[in-house]
Amino acid sequence: MSPQKASEPSDHHAYDWVIFYKDTFHFYLRSIQFYRSLLEKDIHEIENDTDLKELIEDKDKNSLQIYREHSRSKRVEDWLNKHIEKGGPDAFDYDVSISHGTVRYIKGAAILYLKHLKNRRNILSSKPNISKYVLETVDNQISSYEENLNIGVFENASPLSFLLDELIENEIEDKTGESQTKLAKVERPRPVVIDSIQIVDSELRERCLDLFDAFHKDGKHERLDTVIAEATRILETRLRTLTGSPQECIGVDLAKAAFAGEYPVLRVSDVNSEQEAVHLLFRGTFGFIRNPVQHKLLGKLSPDRVLQILGFIDHLLFVADTARRKKPIDD
Repeated sequence: MSPQKASEPSDHHAYDWVIFYKDTFHFYLRSIQFYRSLLEKDIHEIENDTDLKELIEDKDKNSLQIYREHSRSKRVEDWLNKHIEKGGPDAFDYDVSISHGTVRYIKGAAILYLKHLKNRRNILSSKPNISKYVLETVDNQISSYEENLNIGVFENASPLSFLLDELIENEIEDKTGESQTKLAKVERPRPVVIDSIQIVDSELRERCLDLFDAFHKDGKHERLDTVIAEATRILETRLRTLTGSPQECIGVDLAKAAFAGEYPVLRVSDVNSEQEAVHLLFRGTFGFIRNPVQHKLLGKLSPDRVLQILGFIDHLLFVADTARRKKPIDD
């Protein structure tokens, strides 16, 4: 396994209230299931080889590493499924208590799964007539999940490496039987972007980029303020969801509710001046970007500037999503 950094907690350290978004939590479940499937393939090879099977028939399987690892992966999978069932199908996120050791385990499995997905993406890109939009969709999702592995409880966690390269080095073979490039060495091309701006937040992409593209292609630049209005509504809705604020809490009041005060609901920095700067950043966004498009028609706008605003709001959504949320008083 990978050595731990000197600065990180022990594997037994417990995080009492960690929140994962639904799609991210399900991605971690798929990662563990993928890892377990690789272990099961190896176990199947041993148990279906008469000579090799004899080597382990009289052994306690708990004493063999591959069986112990398979059992551990099943325990983590069951733990993830338990929280998914507890939250229900309509859950927005899941709050869990988790040990640092489990964080490292999930991170290692997720890195393994991402290497597999990158390989699949590269194989897809080599096929004829694959549009850039398909690759853009895949690349953006890969980027988003990679980003999640470097924030929150994962930021300072060294991943367990298991048998990463050994397990997946020959995972995919072409029809001639020749191995593809090692997954560990596969590099994902830079994500496809629209006019040099990569939008990572999935909701922002889905609700705004099609509008932008339609108005831009038709030359209706006087309609681009609609794109900005939609983006700021997404930002407001996200903040209300994260803070539990009522619908009537909007704009600068919402920014204050989220980031201001001695004990803010969303803590971005332990440095008070930085926390206040974030508060002012969101206030400025609502006052200077949101309010004009909500109260008047702005006329023709530069498509390049509108894309820059979308990129800026994408970053604000990231800041809000990755902030530490104050635990509810009644929890």
